[in-house]
Amino acid sequence: MLTLHPIQEADLETVARIQALSWRDTYRGILGDAYLDREVLAERSAHWRAAWDRPEPGRIGLVALERGTAQGFINGEGGTDPRWGTLLDNLHVLPGSRGQGIGTRLVRAFTEAALERWPGDPVQLWCFERNLRARAYYERLGGIPAQFREIPGADGSLVPAWRYAWQDARVLLARAQAGTA
Repeated sequence: MLTLHPIQEADLETVARIQALSWRDTYRGILGDAYLDREVLAERSAHWRAAWDRPEPGRIGLVALERGTAQGFINGEGGTDPRWGTLLDNLHVLPGSRGQGIGTRLVRAFTEAALERWPGDPVQLWCFERNLRARAYYERLGGIPAQFREIPGADGSLVPAWRYAWQDARVLLARAQAGTA
């Protein structure tokens, strides 16, 4: 049975590990191999610790557990941009747990929380151009590729990326509830 709970300080190393494993599986050829092979876990651990140490009032973060074991997480921040709205900053599921609806369940819970706190706010995220699986997923959820630019990668590179946008977060919620992804 899948359960969700808000990210807590005790989850930070688990969140960093899930993100590192997800990036190693997905971002090969997008981020540098040296970073993915040697630095990603320590860098992500430091990232999450720093993020926890400067709490954002609009943060929404959830961990998904299957039988008590973390399988994925989602994190973002509401009310960040007057035009683009709530930022869905991270959605990661362990590579061996993908395709089981965990990501969609996390998106649904995140969007419900965002709509409750910032009704009428759009939702947006950045997705690397070469992450074709994620781009197809977001498009199945009704996301529109609305802006293209290079964004900083965690390895110090500039990476071509698309901003996906949902002008009405209720569209994202409806697609996630229907399990269309």
